[in-house]
Amino acid sequence: MCILCIWILSVGCGFVPFSIWMSARKMNRFVLSQETGWPSCTISLYWFQQFKAYAVFGYAVFFYVPFALILVFSISVAVVMQLRRRQRSIGYATSIGVYPRGAEALRQRKEKQAIVQLMLIVGSFLIGYIPHTAYHIYATTTKAITHHDEVVHWWFGMSEYMLLRLSECLNPIFYNLASSSMRKETKSVLSRACRCRKSRDRDESSKQVKVFALTSSTPDQAKSAA
Repeated sequence: MCILCIWILSVGCGFVPFSIWMSARKMNRFVLSQETGWPSCTISLYWFQQFKAYAVFGYAVFFYVPFALILVFSISVAVVMQLRRRQRSIGYATSIGVYPRGAEALRQRKEKQAIVQLMLIVGSFLIGYIPHTAYHIYATTTKAITHHDEVVHWWFGMSEYMLLRLSECLNPIFYNLASSSMRKETKSVLSRACRCRKSRDRDESSKQVKVFALTSSTPDQAKSAA
């Protein structure tokens, strides 16, 4: 039920407004400019003030506050794991006097993997969406008056776009770095794909050899080979 409410809230506060505010700018083919070759998807000027208010207040509610909560929660999880690990080591030393190296080492390795995976995912999300939302706020509240302002605006927009795409591409890499089971499954999938590719290449090469042999042989030899 909670997931359904979050999904409905995300669609209602994210997808629906942007589907209304976004539009394709029409091409003006009568003007000699580099922008006349294709339309561009951008905010409609009719909804600019609504989008400006959303960028200032909506991003704070739906992005920055969750960012802060996730960051605090992630740090808290890491601290709690470290404290529990220390308490377990003290308990083993005082109660039985023997430190179970094998089981505890395995448990610590799993906890470390969980912490690393959590930090990498949170870091990737912050790298992608903090510049993205900051650029929207900057673009809607700042006017590019001079050429320097236009250059800063362009580089800011290009940088946030590249960071957003980089963040999306880093997620599977981070999952593989932090999880040994994920790395194992990834290697298995890649090895199966490579074997399938090699088998197809062998089949194609054998077919080509057979066709070449049939075309280069005499009619009697081709009939016997067939």
